[in-house]
Amino acid sequence: MITSLKSYLIFAGRRVADYLNDPFTGIAEQPECRNQLQSLPLPSRRYVIWFTPRSGSTRLTDILNRAGGLSNPGEIFNPNYLGDLAAHYGARDLADYIDIMMRERTTNGTFGCEITLAQLYYIFFSERQFFKMCQPTSTILLIRENILEQAVSLSRMAQTGFSHRISPSDPTDDDLPFRYDSDQISDKLHRVLQMEREYERIISSRKLQPLRLSYETLIDNGLEIYVPVIADHVGAKPYQVHGLESVHQKISDERNLEYARRFGIENTTLLRRVATGRAGILDALAAQQGRYLTGQSRGGT
Repeated sequence: MITSLKSYLIFAGRRVADYLNDPFTGIAEQPECRNQLQSLPLPSRRYVIWFTPRSGSTRLTDILNRAGGLSNPGEIFNPNYLGDLAAHYGARDLADYIDIMMRERTTNGTFGCEITLAQLYYIFFSERQFFKMCQPTSTILLIRENILEQAVSLSRMAQTGFSHRISPSDPTDDDLPFRYDSDQISDKLHRVLQMEREYERIISSRKLQPLRLSYETLIDNGLEIYVPVIADHVGAKPYQVHGLESVHQKISDERNLEYARRFGIENTTLLRRVATGRAGILDALAAQQGRYLTGQSRGGT
């Protein structure tokens, strides 16, 4: 419990009161909805996508959902959404909520979800409880190879409060003030590093064999290449591969690159240490890429 609470506070920066809050308090039952869901089967295949923020997870979820046959692997354990979902379905507690979501989101025997470490500790308190309750049959790890650009993107999101552009009415780059903040970029970079290390600890301790993906390789490889790779790892079959498109667009401009270059010049020693510390993670990613994808690792920064 202490280790999990410490980890959660590191990853999310939450107060203890937030951590201990029960999101199922006061939720009214929805008997009609429950009766309909109880007739649906539970999945025989359950996969989880672990990811670090600003690694392309939302776009990946959108693509997998559109492909069909791979469930709708959204962030059902994100505290920002969980309460509304639980209220909609009348979930009484976490076990009930998981049962409901697995039945509702299973497609052809396959259920998927995305979760960050912060969400895992917030909702489950510990990795042990997560594995006990969700029992994933396969795991996917999504990171970003260029962790410096990732940290700059996180800094931008923190300042603007905007993470995705979906429609033409969404704010443009010029509408969103974004200034260079070295301390903020450094903080975001170290948080991502902590997340990656914790993922690797879990993978090692549980002897998992995750499918390793990155923001960069999803860009470098067409959907007709990486969607089947994901489906094969999960043990499912997509309904559609060709003609898929995502509505999610990148939010970045020359300022992102400029700030990354400036931070790199000002923090060469730090970035060398980061690259050394991440070498094993990127090597493991590159080894898998060499077998089934064409993208090449771009190193630690």
